[in-house]
Amino acid sequence: MFGQADYTLFDALTLTAGIRYTKDFKIAPNGVNCTIVNFICVTPNTYVAPSPFNGKKVTWRFGAKYDVSDRSNIYASVAKGYKAGGFNSPPFTTYEPEQITAYEIGTKNRFLDNTLQLNASAFYYDYTDFQVNSAVIINNALRTLISNAGSATVKGVEIEAVIQPVQNFRVDASIGYLSTNFDSLQEAYDSVTRTRIDLSGNELPRAPNWTWRVSARYDAALGSGTLTPAVTVQSQSDQFFTEFNDRVFTVGATTVTRYVPLQQDGYAMIGASLRYAAANDSWFVEAFGQNLANKTVLVSGGLNQANLGTGSYAPPRTYGIKIGGKF
Repeated sequence: MFGQADYTLFDALTLTAGIRYTKDFKIAPNGVNCTIVNFICVTPNTYVAPSPFNGKKVTWRFGAKYDVSDRSNIYASVAKGYKAGGFNSPPFTTYEPEQITAYEIGTKNRFLDNTLQLNASAFYYDYTDFQVNSAVIINNALRTLISNAGSATVKGVEIEAVIQPVQNFRVDASIGYLSTNFDSLQEAYDSVTRTRIDLSGNELPRAPNWTWRVSARYDAALGSGTLTPAVTVQSQSDQFFTEFNDRVFTVGATTVTRYVPLQQDGYAMIGASLRYAAANDSWFVEAFGQNLANKTVLVSGGLNQANLGTGSYAPPRTYGIKIGGKF
């Protein structure tokens, strides 16, 4: 159940309050895990399902918006969020609900006769029982299970701009800074040494510090239609794909370095297109190119069943022609 109300305290100030009640119920049947050899189940392991998971939570949001003028405002909000807990597939290990308190302030503006739109925001997220996907060895097989970190924080700033100096030309630009941290992650499981490692202080996976994007397009009348050249450049800084980041550590006589390659250095990608659309967009033809600099970019990474690094890459330089229409 959810409800939200806005109250205008006076002409320029609006207050918002919302509340949500969430109830979760999860159930799992008994199951059997086994290793398949020549399409035959060998070494079966029978698991008894846990008791049903019941969860309930009241969350809320409070906000305020002040209209500085008819083209500018400032706003602030604080909200409590919730992500249900549950259990993994056999052997049905459980994990707790994740909770977040989110704070945000920002401003939205239009300047220069609406030819410039400029928005900015800053945020701070405080997580407890943050849910992470971890690789765990079970019955000599590598599994990915959900578990809880003690706490984590995410904070950052985002700025967005839309510039349209003339009617047919538009530039969109954005930049973001993000800082993430596991405040407490003392029981991270390392599948190589099969031990627990304290990763407190590490960054969250898939959270580059810097991202930015710029795109531009121009609509030119041509015959009875429109010719639109467009170009996009986007970039991000380094990011890690596991909670281990690039940590090197030693357990007994084993020095673990296998997480080091599971990261992507900063990069920039360029894309472009040239599109001709008939009147009313009844049909179009478009030539496009993506990743024109042919960058090698890792987009995911982890350890496989043999505890070796594995991952997937963004498509290489790609180009082609699209044709479409309305019928």
